[in-house]
Amino acid sequence: MLRDMCPHRFAPLSKGKIISDQLQCPYHGLRFNSNGQCVFNPHGDGVVPKAAVTRTYPVLEKFGLVWVWMGQKAADPAKLPNFDFMDDTRWTYVKGHIHGSGYYELFTDNILDLGHAAFLHTGLSAPAFTIGKRHVFQDGDTVWSNVSHPNDFISDIMNNMFNSHGKRFDAWTDVQWTAPGSMSLLSYYAEPGTPKEDGHMHTSIHVMTPESPDTTHYFWAFGRDIHPDNEEFSAKLRAGIEYAFEEEDKPMIALQQAQVGDRDIMSMRPVLLAGDAGAVRARRMLRKLIAQEQSNGEEASDQKQSVDA
Repeated sequence: MLRDMCPHRFAPLSKGKIISDQLQCPYHGLRFNSNGQCVFNPHGDGVVPKAAVTRTYPVLEKFGLVWVWMGQKAADPAKLPNFDFMDDTRWTYVKGHIHGSGYYELFTDNILDLGHAAFLHTGLSAPAFTIGKRHVFQDGDTVWSNVSHPNDFISDIMNNMFNSHGKRFDAWTDVQWTAPGSMSLLSYYAEPGTPKEDGHMHTSIHVMTPESPDTTHYFWAFGRDIHPDNEEFSAKLRAGIEYAFEEEDKPMIALQQAQVGDRDIMSMRPVLLAGDAGAVRARRMLRKLIAQEQSNGEEASDQKQSVDA
């Protein structure tokens, strides 16, 4: 991936066009190869200045995403989150992207604490998210925030999927956070008393990529093995999820950002509830990893990020 800046007049190369496998700057027509080297100068005698080079970043296509490494040291693919279920052909996915106001940690907090669903997302809410038993733990640098709740009703969106309105289920939701902002969310629903593994399951990923100190790109995907070939069902499911993210989560996080400003939210000593344990643990782990990078000579901003494929 090339840096989005021409070394001549710093125009955004993303506004250019591809000509013979080369990227042409939209401003003065310099062309760059995949290594970031200018290989064509349409001006004067055509000599290419030695400094006409733009930085490149290694990328890896995996799990339906393009992962970009912006660190100083060599990329380590082993540090990617494990989203192997994204490659499982049993699942049909709907996917989307949100560009929102708010520091990316506010977006990750929102997934690690699903207790807000009962109040912000009436169609996505379930009793488990507010009164379920929580289990928060670390596995190396990974944080898990899990919740379980037996013999109760599930959300409207899940009832529509399972055609199960009025029925009770045992429910489990497992959220895995990998630094700096990549999460999987696996939900299980089973007849009361039935083992977790024998029930229904759906998968989702939530990947937060910071754009600036107060804006974030949020990439998501939701997988199901029910009605896998029903495009109408997929469209309705996508519309429901997009509404929740665009019309409910996104405005609330923007309001949070306006209140917090450029402060670290934890420095404001927020009141903490039971559902905050996962987000607090992830924030502490992220601070630890950033400090380790800084001590090793890397900049804190050089973190693993993701862009949509």
